[in-house]
Amino acid sequence: GGLEELMENITSVIQFFSKKVDKGLSPNDPASPESVMQQIKDASLSWGAHLRMFPELRYSYQQDERPEDFFVPYVWGIVLSHAGLSWNAQRLRLFTGK
Repeated sequence: GGLEELMENITSVIQFFSKKVDKGLSPNDPASPESVMQQIKDASLSWGAHLRMFPELRYSYQQDERPEDFFVPYVWGIVLSHAGLSWNAQRLRLFTGK
């Protein structure tokens, strides 16, 4: 399917640049971020691989009848996990059943 072919392109790019970076760095010296970036820039000048072309990918969103059933708990879950508040999540109740 389409995802497998996209992953092949990604793998091809990663393998190409990994080989170039490994080849360009000295095994005796630790690589700095700057030296790795320079190796990537240099390798990009010789990038000649042909990636598989795809038609424009499209995303179609179909809204559920009650999107709040997903989004309200999801957003509050994010708020709870990132707020740094010491709420007892076991005792937290956003809504009671009818």
